[in-house]
Amino acid sequence: MTGGLTVGTVLHRTDKSLVTAGTFNGVPVVVKTITTDDAYWMERRRELAAYRWFGEPEVLWAAT
Repeated sequence: MTGGLTVGTVLHRTDKSLVTAGTFNGVPVVVKTITTDDAYWMERRRELAAYRWFGEPEVLWAAT
């Protein structure tokens, strides 16, 4: 495996998240990064962490 994650164009930005286009090991991906500590989004972080733990290949985790 080579390349890793490359972040490119910003697709959408709010006060709570950032969505970018990029590639992961040469495959096009969209990455959403949560940029707030709001309680609702903190709950979503735990949900995404569960996907990561189970190894769901379509989900990339971006820690803030």
